[in-house]
Amino acid sequence: MTFDFTPYLTAAIMLLGILVGTLISPRINHQINTQHSRKDLIFKKRLEYFEKIAETIEQNKRLYHHAIGKINSSKNNKEVMKVIDELKTNRKNFLIKSSPLYFEEKVLGNFSIKIKHFVMIEKQIFHEVSKINEKDKEEREALIESLEEGMKRLNKKGDEIILDMRKELSR
Repeated sequence: MTFDFTPYLTAAIMLLGILVGTLISPRINHQINTQHSRKDLIFKKRLEYFEKIAETIEQNKRLYHHAIGKINSSKNNKEVMKVIDELKTNRKNFLIKSSPLYFEEKVLGNFSIKIKHFVMIEKQIFHEVSKINEKDKEEREALIESLEEGMKRLNKKGDEIILDMRKELSR
């Protein structure tokens, strides 16, 4: 009489598979969760950075637009000086620096360059606003038109930055 070990061998292999799976499964799940939590953290940090930049862009655009409207309706130099002082105190600075951990160097460099262009346009507008007291009525009207043109460029550059940020987040 021969004894058949096949059912016992099959059961032993299944039991061994269950034991190995029980020991390895938590480790694999932990690694997967760690990868996803890292991606979530990076996405959250990028989103926070982009939200701060977008908020600063919108606040500054609104501030300059409001200032140009006030200058256009102002009657004397004292009111214009008040507007210039408001611009100096209320303008928000950009948080350009960010951890390279969250961005590719190329992406962060492109945003820095675009933000610098935005700030250059802001400085140009501010410089023109500062000169407005020295101008007579005709030159003042031409300068206001120049300021409005600068605002169009500022809006366009701000929208371009925000659009690029949305594209970067969707990657």
